[in-house]
Amino acid sequence: MKRFVDPEAARISGWYVVVRLEDSREATFKQLLVEEDRQFLKAVNPYRPQRIIKAHANATIRGFVVLKSEAA
Repeated sequence: MKRFVDPEAARISGWYVVVRLEDSREATFKQLLVEEDRQFLKAVNPYRPQRIIKAHANATIRGFVVLKSEAA
C-alpha cells in the first residue's frame, strides 16, 4: 500500500505538510518553511493571497506529503 502522508518523515523545508490546529481542532494543508531554528507555514490555496505564519505550539505537524499523483 502506498502512503501519501508520512507522520515519521524528516522535516525538510519546502515540503508540504498536514497540520493540526489545536485552537480550532481542524487539520489544514500547508508548505513548511524552515529558517534556522524557526518554522513557518505557508498557505497554498491558489484562490487566496499567500500567507506565511509562524508555526506556534498550537500547530502540530501530523505528517509530510511523500507522494503525489498526477492529474489524469
